[in-house]
Amino acid sequence: MSQTNTGKILFTIDVEDWFHVESMREKFPVNSWKSQTYRIEKNVNDILSLLDQKNYNATFFCLGDVAEMFPGLIRLIHSQGHEIASHGYSHQMLNALSDNDIKYELLKSKGILENILGEAVYGYRAPTFSIRDGVYQLLKETGYRYDSSLNLFKYHDKYGSVDMNNFKKISEGVLDHSSGIRAFTIPVISRLGLNLPWGGGGYFRLIPYVIYKREVRRFLKKNDFFMFYIHPWELDFMQPRIKDIGLSNYFRHYNGLKNTFNNLSSLMDDFDCVSIANSGLLD
Repeated sequence: MSQTNTGKILFTIDVEDWFHVESMREKFPVNSWKSQTYRIEKNVNDILSLLDQKNYNATFFCLGDVAEMFPGLIRLIHSQGHEIASHGYSHQMLNALSDNDIKYELLKSKGILENILGEAVYGYRAPTFSIRDGVYQLLKETGYRYDSSLNLFKYHDKYGSVDMNNFKKISEGVLDHSSGIRAFTIPVISRLGLNLPWGGGGYFRLIPYVIYKREVRRFLKKNDFFMFYIHPWELDFMQPRIKDIGLSNYFRHYNGLKNTFNNLSSLMDDFDCVSIANSGLLD
């Protein structure tokens, strides 16, 4: 384990496959998923191998579709000491769904995971961070305790937004919503008067690792935790290349894939990592 920082990385994985993502939606609608080539098992196992080598635990936000197809994978993740949480069922943007549809997604994904594990699931992250007002009450009603969907970067066209007056700040990145749901935000860093996205995913792939590490280290000098996220497909350089999804979507999806595994290993060498469940932040 690293001893370079007193703060820790909240290490989270959004367990979805390459064709589940919003940038692929027009090419691969939900009703086409069962006929696609799933690559999720190897990619998750690569992440599990890294975590095992470093002796860290993490939070895996699992898509219901993946859990239905690969219940053994969910059991394997759990058996290695990692937290299982929900990423919804069908990876549809919440701001495109009615409250009833969202409640269905919350209950279905939670039920699938709990049936596999034989224990309760309490955490949730919305697809593409598409949280909106009203969802927190639905989370409370469906038995969740916390959410990690609020990305503080305001200039992404897919991220959701909420009324911040409904939150009480507990510490940096940890909020309590008036519904009773605890919220863990995805961080930004402030440089030259700008708020820059730094939580992980495509930004982790785009930013040179030496710069990424430097800014996380600066963040952790002032804060106890840094929320980090990654997707298993981001380690998969050999995944299919879908050309006709638009230049912006193509760049978002494929930039930096070749270096993700090595950079992820370096991140675990440079920082201590922990799951949300084991962070002490749910007390």
